[in-house]
Amino acid sequence: MKIVWLFLFLILSSGISYSQNYTPAYYDFFRELYIDRQPSAKAQSMGGGLVANTNNDFGSYYNPALTSLSQGLTFNTSFSGDYKDYENSKFNYYGASYNFRNVGTFGLSRYSYYNVNTFTSLIYNGSEYVEQKYVIENRNFIYTLNYSREMLKNFYAGVNLNIVYSSYIDKNSVPIDIGLLFKFPVISSSQKFSNLFQMGAAYYNINKAQYTTGGGIDPEYFVLPSIVSGEEVIIYLFRVIR
Repeated sequence: MKIVWLFLFLILSSGISYSQNYTPAYYDFFRELYIDRQPSAKAQSMGGGLVANTNNDFGSYYNPALTSLSQGLTFNTSFSGDYKDYENSKFNYYGASYNFRNVGTFGLSRYSYYNVNTFTSLIYNGSEYVEQKYVIENRNFIYTLNYSREMLKNFYAGVNLNIVYSSYIDKNSVPIDIGLLFKFPVISSSQKFSNLFQMGAAYYNINKAQYTTGGGIDPEYFVLPSIVSGEEVIIYLFRVIR
């Protein structure tokens, strides 16, 4: 019970935004991977809610603790092109995890975005204006190393170490994510049915990682989003007594 109250206190007292809201200092940097498009179509249709999922589908992306739910090897992938407002774009996700009994689960994943923009401008060559064509390629990546395990019976915890890379800036940033998952089995007094209540929470970019460029007295900051997500799931299991 003390763990539950501590968990609620951390969420209520946090000074960051909740799922799909921006922090005051966040200005859409990397939003194509963090906000606009998600690797799971199921989660996308639910508004991004797989934090308390019952399996390890795309687990480390939604809650670092979810990878501990699977046994043995788990592999997930998704891809799409020209997604919504992103013309000439490609999204790809590859993730794998393996559960080692009594040790925990280790996982690796890569989530990438690729975009090509073409535009033209008029250039004066000394005698006339000619049309000049420009092609700009942008690549963004999130590489994730995940570890999770069942800390106590029906209590799971996990952590992500991410490497975020953007060709726009050509450098790396290292945000850290943490996640918790609680299971609360409830069996009726008649033994005719049972409920499984799950509650999950994830804190993305807990270390407030960001990019800084320019240097000198006027650096330029590219802040990555810090997000808290929470979800509750109730599963009903009925038993027929004859």
